[in-house]
Amino acid sequence: MIVHGIRWDVWWAAPSTRYDDDRGCVHICTTRLHIHSYTHNPLLQQGLIFTAGLIYKTLHALNIPIDVQEACVFTAPLFAAFCALSTYMLVKEVRGSGAGLCAAAFVAVVPSYISRSVAGSFDNEGVAIFALVNTFFLYIKVGCGVYVFVCI
Repeated sequence: MIVHGIRWDVWWAAPSTRYDDDRGCVHICTTRLHIHSYTHNPLLQQGLIFTAGLIYKTLHALNIPIDVQEACVFTAPLFAAFCALSTYMLVKEVRGSGAGLCAAAFVAVVPSYISRSVAGSFDNEGVAIFALVNTFFLYIKVGCGVYVFVCI
């Protein structure tokens, strides 16, 4: 396990994901949290394992054969791509498509986000930044926050 912020080694996460994937979601939410103690918040770790397991099961349902370890390795880059798309859609709603393209390009080249979303980084921040940006986009899209950005 790499203890740098909240980052876990993919070689440890893949067998753990396979173990939890075989036993299901109820096992993750009940038994697993009481058996193991982690150095950090176990709910964050279990969320990453659940997300990687969901990606693994979805790709297998689409008849795309991958290993659980590959699902763990590519979780952060997948959500980094989703983050760039969410950033584009967010800024497009507020300023226009040119500004949205610029913002998505800036998100794609920010060094701190690149370090969180490289292949093999099994890190909660790669998923959390996407969730944050997507929440802002959905808030704007619903119409609740349009007037807030007009005032700025």
